[in-house]
Amino acid sequence: CKTYNLFLKLVESCKVIASDNSITNLTYSFFNTLSTEKKYIYNTHQSWKGTKVEVFQDEEAFKLLILKKIKGVKMNIISDSKSVCEIYKKELDIANNWTVQTSDTKYMDVSDWADVCVYSPKITVGVDDSKHEKELFLIVCSQSVDSMDLFQMITRCRKIIKLNIIFLKKEH
Repeated sequence: CKTYNLFLKLVESCKVIASDNSITNLTYSFFNTLSTEKKYIYNTHQSWKGTKVEVFQDEEAFKLLILKKIKGVKMNIISDSKSVCEIYKKELDIANNWTVQTSDTKYMDVSDWADVCVYSPKITVGVDDSKHEKELFLIVCSQSVDSMDLFQMITRCRKIIKLNIIFLKKEH
C-alpha cells in the first residue's frame, strides 16, 4: 500500500520519536521492525506510586464521602459520562459553586476552577492541574472512553492525595 510505504519512510527518517503517555505492544512491535537504530528511554519516575486507592461498591456511600469532604478538601469528580457528571452536580452541589467541564460547557482554564471540579472526557489531555493537592472521585460507566483515556483524565491532577473509584451499572 502506497500510504503505508510513505508512512514507513517518514517514520524511518525521524531522528527522535517521543511518546508522552505510553507505547502499546503493537507500536513497540512496529518500531522493532524498522531497520533504523533505536534507543528506548524509559521514564522511571512514578508520580503516583503509593497513592491510596479505594474502590466503592455502594454509590450512596461514595456520594456521602464526597459530601463529607466537600469542605476543606479540593477535589475533582471525574466520569466517562457527561450525564453522570450533570447528575452529580445537580444532586451534590448544594452551594452551586462547582466548576463543570463537559462538552456542553465553555472551556475554563484550570487556574479558574473551583475547589470542586466535575469533568467528563472533555478533559482528557492538554490540561495540567498541578496547583493543588486533590482527592479524586472517579465514576466509571464504561460508556465513552477506554482505560488509557480514563488514566489520562485521572492524571490531569498531578498531586493526587487519594483516588476513590466506583464502577456504575449501565442504568445511568
